[in-house]
Amino acid sequence: MPVPLLESSVGELPKRKEKVICIEASTPVLEAFQEIMDNFILSAPVRDEKSGEWVGFLDLRDLVSYAICDYDDKHAKKPARTMPNLKVCLQNVETSMYALNAAAGKAVSAAYSNITYLARRHKFCPVTEEKSLVDVVNLLGAGIQRVPVVNEDGEIVNIVSQSSIITFLNKHLDTLGDVVDRSVADLGIGSRPCKAVTVRIADVQLIRAS
Repeated sequence: MPVPLLESSVGELPKRKEKVICIEASTPVLEAFQEIMDNFILSAPVRDEKSGEWVGFLDLRDLVSYAICDYDDKHAKKPARTMPNLKVCLQNVETSMYALNAAAGKAVSAAYSNITYLARRHKFCPVTEEKSLVDVVNLLGAGIQRVPVVNEDGEIVNIVSQSSIITFLNKHLDTLGDVVDRSVADLGIGSRPCKAVTVRIADVQLIRAS
């Protein structure tokens, strides 16, 4: 029996029950992040409404990056006596972002307050439903977090993530042969070097190190 991943196309993956949440590039950053959180998702594709082109994905992790960037900007000339935890940084994000929108802010923070800049950090690599699942797995393996599936009009009809592939394979375990009986070590999974930190390190420093 053939391995389904080799024989299947993207169109065979389960369709999303809910509508794909998309964000316009002109949306204020705070509103964009709020849209992501209100819909209980981790990221959303961003589209330039003027050109009609997709520019990338806005990821909830960008909010954390912004909080740390904002903290670093504020303490560049006057270092803080103690390293704050991530919660403190995030609590100041809303006030800081409104201030940046009003006063332009420094170069780094101004960039972080722009959705297009943030979205382009997460590439938009679309595929059609006819594309092989193997090709999508290769994209995910190359560092792409989410692969959008578009129709002939360029509209997003589905988004494929690593969990989508795992769910698909889990439903077809009987076709994978002896692969399912092999160990993690045999498959070479989880063999990359990992970074270790002490339990005393501040979470902000931990994120910088990751």
